[in-house]
Amino acid sequence: MKTLLATSLQITTMTMLQNYLKIAYRTLLRYKAYTALNVLGLTLGLTCAILIYLMVSFHLSFDKFHSKADRVVRIVSYFNTPDGEFYTPGVPAPLGDAARTEIAPLEKVSMVYNEDNVTVALIENNVPTKKFKEDNGGLFFVEPDLFSILDLKILKGNVQDLTQPNVVFLTEKMAKKYYGDKDPIGKILRLDARLNVKIVGIVQDFPSNTDIKGSIIASYLTRDTYSPEWAKHMKMHWGGINSSTQCFALLKPNTNIEQVQKLTPAFMAKHYTSAEERKSRFLYIQPISNIHFNENYNGMPKSIITTLAIIGLLLLITACINFINMATAQALKRSKEVGVRKVMGSSRGQLFWQFIAETAIITILAGLISYLLATMLFPLLSNWQEGIIGYRMIFSELIDLRFGVIFTFTIVLVIFISGSYPGFVLSGFNPVVALKGKISTQSLGGVSIRKALVVTQFVITQMLIIGTIVVSSQMNYFITSEMGFKHDAILQMPVPQQDATKLQTLKTQFKEIPSIEKVTYIWTPPMSQSHNTTNVKYDNRQTDEKFSLNTKFADEDYVGLYGIKIVAGRNIAHIDTMRETLVNEELVKRLGEKSNDKVLNKILEFNGRKITIVGVVKDYHVETLHSKIPPLAITSTTNMYHTVAVKMNMADAQNTIKKLDKIWSATFPDFVFEYEFYDEAIGKMYQIETAMLDLIQAFALIAILIGCLGLYGLVSFMVAQKTKEVGVRKVLGASVGQILWLFGKEFSILIIIAFIIAAPLAWWVLNGWLQDFQYRIDIGVGIFIMAVLLTGLIAAITVGWQSSRAALANPVKSLRTE
Repeated sequence: MKTLLATSLQITTMTMLQNYLKIAYRTLLRYKAYTALNVLGLTLGLTCAILIYLMVSFHLSFDKFHSKADRVVRIVSYFNTPDGEFYTPGVPAPLGDAARTEIAPLEKVSMVYNEDNVTVALIENNVPTKKFKEDNGGLFFVEPDLFSILDLKILKGNVQDLTQPNVVFLTEKMAKKYYGDKDPIGKILRLDARLNVKIVGIVQDFPSNTDIKGSIIASYLTRDTYSPEWAKHMKMHWGGINSSTQCFALLKPNTNIEQVQKLTPAFMAKHYTSAEERKSRFLYIQPISNIHFNENYNGMPKSIITTLAIIGLLLLITACINFINMATAQALKRSKEVGVRKVMGSSRGQLFWQFIAETAIITILAGLISYLLATMLFPLLSNWQEGIIGYRMIFSELIDLRFGVIFTFTIVLVIFISGSYPGFVLSGFNPVVALKGKISTQSLGGVSIRKALVVTQFVITQMLIIGTIVVSSQMNYFITSEMGFKHDAILQMPVPQQDATKLQTLKTQFKEIPSIEKVTYIWTPPMSQSHNTTNVKYDNRQTDEKFSLNTKFADEDYVGLYGIKIVAGRNIAHIDTMRETLVNEELVKRLGEKSNDKVLNKILEFNGRKITIVGVVKDYHVETLHSKIPPLAITSTTNMYHTVAVKMNMADAQNTIKKLDKIWSATFPDFVFEYEFYDEAIGKMYQIETAMLDLIQAFALIAILIGCLGLYGLVSFMVAQKTKEVGVRKVLGASVGQILWLFGKEFSILIIIAFIIAAPLAWWVLNGWLQDFQYRIDIGVGIFIMAVLLTGLIAAITVGWQSSRAALANPVKSLRTE
């Protein structure tokens, strides 16, 4: 008997479910515009949510795939100086050997070094056959223990091979690039036309979600032969730090980071005898999970991911709000349908689940479309991210069981959030009132809830609009503000060899090109992300100054090509070694001199040399606008010229570049010619800000579109409620403009209320963001006025389009009764 009852109950339940879905399907087909607008709104919200989830999930997964990730750390440096705290992922070159023997909780230690911009030649019979330029850490020097610390899989070869000098492993991708389907083991590569190395193994490609990667993995001993100067002067030197020289370690089991951190002061005291160095130099034990998001050590700002997640959630909420507004606006048209159902015996619960079924069909349909859209848009998002911030996402790696569970849960949640309120309202109609078509505003729960929802949409939209305006204004400030130097029409090329004779010949030949105006050799351009800082002693003072000196190396044509102004003294002469220097006004102030002339012909001592100050240049931005202008010295030395820059006439740019290529390639035949316009290089320094601007603009546009749909829903509701009122007003002589204002004034109030909420919230968030810049715009009243006017214009267009139909309708029809 129990089995029979259970079977009967199952059949009844299935029949009811089929009935719900069948009726829902017919109803949605009947109200096609309503269905289409709801599907569109939810699709926009869900598509953004999927893409944002994938992007956030990708960045949160960085370096979590290592099996010992909870014990893997990186040892990094920071300095506490009178100028403030400075951070670098680099450590002194001898730190690895010392840490191995002196810091007991470390089970494994591996030094690594990344070399950018390496020219790789394939060698056959001792003759180069093909050349490749590898950027972005292409050459990765490592000690064998790195393979015990991280999950790096060797496909061919033996990790012990990395104990030998002049050997390399290739990643699968690089082996394919160089040799196709041929076995590369035993082949010879020539690095930067100066060192032959043997390929002894293949490693699996590094995953996309790691900050530790290379294309050519060389043994750490190979660094000695690759850079003999480094091996001679820096290998055992504790004073200098290169940000590319890093140290990874594996903690022993049952050891925590705090235990190791407590040992670092004594460790540093042992290797730094100077009291000043002991006070200023520190080590930080950084967990591998902290690398990707630690801004102090060149990580990505986690605030971007947090902001993205919040925006994704807000867009989904606005889509749900849009659905609720549309559903309740549709309620009046369906009041008689509800009345008939109630008279025929439908309970409130049955009617509620009927509306939930309709919501489910719309949401599931929107979910399927949004998934397909996300699939199509994902490559664009991945390419954009790779181009802006250097990380490429792979769709198949991000679509996993967790995504499926979260996506399903989100769909179910959206169904109940969007469908519950309309379901409760519509199922609660009085059948007699409903059949008479006299459903009132009160019967629908009043317009206050819908107005509150629209205000919420306006708050989100206005915050995104204000954010777009502020970020755009700050980016424009970067571009248009006076940097103190010229950056347009300047082409920069690498100098792979510091041979004085070659460099002089190259410069002479470049100058003979008619479209080349000026040529200079530099270490780095005026504003750069690469810096060289050192201690400095001035004149006859006995001790070093209490600040670090930023040094740049350039020849006598540097100030002329970049348009840097000399405000006292003269330019440096044509000299190959450090004998004369220019300093900036900031250095003069830091030295305590009252005028620029006071420092002329005085001695600066840095980098182990005593150099005469011959001139003072006007302050210019050495770093991005995030930082203050530091004390600076500009001096000449041939062995530090890594770049040649030319000022050119852009009228025949392509032809000029071809001529430069021909001359450069003849001078450096073993290297690959490449170039970069300086203004493009400056733009790359603000890639994080550029990424933020792109994202905020895109999501602000989507929020506006969803908001317009929500407005459409509320206006539809109001038009239906005020049909007879509009008719009476028109009969009494009201104009179309007055009728439009009848609807518009309510939305004007909503916009103002939303603005009152959005403005302080936006100011608080954006003012905090601007604090990261030493040079920044002020968030003035004009920005807020522009935002509210733009919101008002968007609302006016949306409201006007729908309310004009009521204003132009025949009043006879609107006043007709049953």
